[in-house]
Amino acid sequence: MRLNQLLAGAAAVAIAASACSAGVESLSSTDGAVRAPESEVGYDVKTAAGTETALPDERQIIITSRIDIRADDTRAAMDDITALAARSGGFVATATVNPSARPERPPVISMTIRIPADKVGDTMAAIRSIAGEVVSETLETEDITEEYVDLEARLRNLLRLEDELVAFLTEARTNPNSKTDDLLRVFQQVSDVRAQIEELEGRKRFLDNRVDLATVGISITPMASSDPIVDEGWTPSLVLKDALRRLVGSLQNVADAGIWLGVFAVPLLVVIGIPVWAALLIWLSRRKTRESREADDDAVDRLDSREPSNPE
Repeated sequence: MRLNQLLAGAAAVAIAASACSAGVESLSSTDGAVRAPESEVGYDVKTAAGTETALPDERQIIITSRIDIRADDTRAAMDDITALAARSGGFVATATVNPSARPERPPVISMTIRIPADKVGDTMAAIRSIAGEVVSETLETEDITEEYVDLEARLRNLLRLEDELVAFLTEARTNPNSKTDDLLRVFQQVSDVRAQIEELEGRKRFLDNRVDLATVGISITPMASSDPIVDEGWTPSLVLKDALRRLVGSLQNVADAGIWLGVFAVPLLVVIGIPVWAALLIWLSRRKTRESREADDDAVDRLDSREPSNPE
């Protein structure tokens, strides 16, 4: 009897865990998350969340920030931001350097850093001081407290069920009246519950990682003042040479067309045109002869109509 009750309880918990898994899986695509009391994060969180009321302690807050800046020396700005992330207790997650087509122009750099939640405000202020100009800045938050609490509740239930199943399995093994099939069923239930626990624990570690660190995306572009008035290496003689080369190329194309016309098109027109012209002349000659004959016949008819009739 106790075995059947435990198996029924394990099945119920498994079904409940499966029904709620979709809500937790939706969190896996989140870029960054931070768990921090509102008093630690500061005014930035309240501004981004659109509320002036204090958030409860231990709220699970996803924070994603982005700042686009300009600097005279983008590589030096990248080095400063890397050192800033390390001093804040964070790290550089990604960094991409896109060299300019002109060697003298600084590259465009994209970075993503992860920093503790309580360092978001200070870090953003430090990045502003590094920048020569701030183009844009955004900060977004998302409260995932409900999903996180549901995850912890399901995890606690599964742990309790696992303890019950393990205890019963230990007891059943020492009972000589236990059936092998029943023991196998309990062992399978323990394995299934353990698999669900490990899945939820992995999800919780994933969320905890996002909870502990915020994500800040940074774009660094060169200042307009860093562009030279005249590009280095510009030589008018090369431009003139290129223009002459294009002119000669165009004239060569015209000459090629003339050669094709003289060698290919003209003979083809002669071969086709002479028979067509001869046929046209023959048709015109026959038409003229026919019209002349018809005119003579009309004249004879008119003369015949003018002759007086013979008197009786």
